[in-house]
Amino acid sequence: MGKIVFLGDSITASANVSLSQRWAHMVGLSAGYAAADIVNAGVPGNISQQMLARLQTDVLAHTPDVVVMMFTVNDRSNSIPLATHETNYRSLIEQCRLAGAKVVLMSPPVYRSQLDTWGGWVEKWRALAGEYLCPFVDIWRDYASLYLTGGFGGLYVDGADLVHQSVAGNTRIHAVAMSGIYTGAFVKGQLDPPAECQSGPSELQLAAEDLVRNGANVARLARVSAALSA
Repeated sequence: MGKIVFLGDSITASANVSLSQRWAHMVGLSAGYAAADIVNAGVPGNISQQMLARLQTDVLAHTPDVVVMMFTVNDRSNSIPLATHETNYRSLIEQCRLAGAKVVLMSPPVYRSQLDTWGGWVEKWRALAGEYLCPFVDIWRDYASLYLTGGFGGLYVDGADLVHQSVAGNTRIHAVAMSGIYTGAFVKGQLDPPAECQSGPSELQLAAEDLVRNGANVARLARVSAALSA
């Protein structure tokens, strides 16, 4: 059935849990790949430019049928412009396709630090998936539902920022990726789900809850106002 490679940062690497508990490994097995044909190319701390630099050796050298990219949170947290982030991912997608691989895009789990600043990034991820007609597995939107209900308990191993996934968090990402709306996403040649598959709360709901939970500031108020005007 070929190989599947997962490209990303520490959330993809999931090095804080054992191999059998990592979401990428579980997704690969559930999609029908042999364990030896599942390559985890997640590197903690990576920004998109570093992923580009190692794309040939860490990804394309495996001649994968499918490349799964979970968008890195490190570009935003390192103040790399969204335009640079977009340019780098366009190159990653196009190089993988030129090599004959199917590309699957995934949003990361919600990163609660400065949540009010992430709206444009989340929309850019969805827009890129739509433009390139890539299956888009929207983990962020799923986690946003939990944010509204306070259901984050046990999914992260960090403190207030909430970035890295526990065993339960890895299990949830796997469950979302294997849910019915994403049937066929991780196998080349099978029917893909629409690029715009999504469920969960609206931007207005998430922005309002962020305002209530974390207090009013100019950015959060502007986010709510923008959602109301959309």
